[in-house]
Amino acid sequence: MGKKLDTCDYYCAGQFEKLFETEYNSFWDSRANESEFAAFYVEPVQATGGYIIPPPEYFKRIKKVLDERNVLMVDDEIQMGFFRTGKFWALEHFGVKPNIVVFGKAMTNGLNPLSGVWAEERLISPQKFPPGSTHSTFSANPLGTAAALATLQWIEQQHYEEKVMKSGAYFLERLQDLKKRHKTIGDVSGLGLALRIEVTESDRWTPNKALADKNI
Repeated sequence: MGKKLDTCDYYCAGQFEKLFETEYNSFWDSRANESEFAAFYVEPVQATGGYIIPPPEYFKRIKKVLDERNVLMVDDEIQMGFFRTGKFWALEHFGVKPNIVVFGKAMTNGLNPLSGVWAEERLISPQKFPPGSTHSTFSANPLGTAAALATLQWIEQQHYEEKVMKSGAYFLERLQDLKKRHKTIGDVSGLGLALRIEVTESDRWTPNKALADKNI
C-alpha cells in the first residue's frame, strides 16, 4: 500500500492535471480558456473513504494545477478539523492554503448542529457576500454559537496538537504490533488520531468483509 500511495503522489496528481488538457476528456473549455467548474473540493484525509492519507506533496501539486486554471480549492474539514489529525485543520499537514474551508461537527463537541465557512476576503467580503445572500440549516443559533465558543476556548487550553500527535503515535505503534501478530491485518496508518486498519485475507491485501463485520 505504501508504495502505491507514494507513486500516487506523482501519478494521480499527473492524471488530475491531464483532465484539463482538452475539452473532449475533461471539464476544460479550451475555446473559452476556462474550467466548467468554479471550485474543487478536497478532503485532506478521507473519512468514510477509508482514512486514506495522501503523500506529502500531493495537495501541493493539485493546488498548483487549480491555481493555474483559476479554480478554487475548497477544504472539507467537517470530520478532520479541530485537531483530529493533530493540526487545527488537517490540510495544514500538507503545506497548502485553500481558498475556502468548510467545517462543523467538532466545533460544538457534538452538542448542537452547527456549520461554518471561512474564505479569502475577496470571496466573502460584505460586498461580495452580503447578509441574506445564502442560508444554512445548521447556521448560527444561540445554543450552537455558545457551545462553539466554549469548545474553542477549551481547545485553546489543552495543547491538542502535542497531545493528539503523541497519542496517535502510541496507538499507531500498537496497531503495527497487531499487524505483526495477525495475517488478517493489512495496511495500518494514521495521522494524529485519524487511524486506519485494513481487515484482510491472509494475503494482507484482499478485503475480508465477513471478518470486518463479525461481532466479537
